[in-house]
Amino acid sequence: MTTSVLAQGLAGDWIGQMNGGFKVRIHFERAGSGFSGKLINPSGNETVLDQITSDGTHLHFAVNKLSLSYDAVWSDEEKAWKGNLTFQQVYPLVLK
Repeated sequence: MTTSVLAQGLAGDWIGQMNGGFKVRIHFERAGSGFSGKLINPSGNETVLDQITSDGTHLHFAVNKLSLSYDAVWSDEEKAWKGNLTFQQVYPLVLK
């Protein structure tokens, strides 16, 4: 049996580390029938996410002005989003 992340909730902080040690923190909040969110860099600067879509098994978010996007699938085994962050190049990124 697989559980979607929607049952556990997307809202909250998700943290990952890119190759090279750059930490990424994403914060999601419920907003109506969807979500709002922001990317928080290690120095505390926040960037609002323009797009957030998730059906519980797939997650996509983007920051249009930075040409940044993230696409991932939910790993029930790891309780994490496993995907790729695209920003100038493609970086594997797991968010827990």
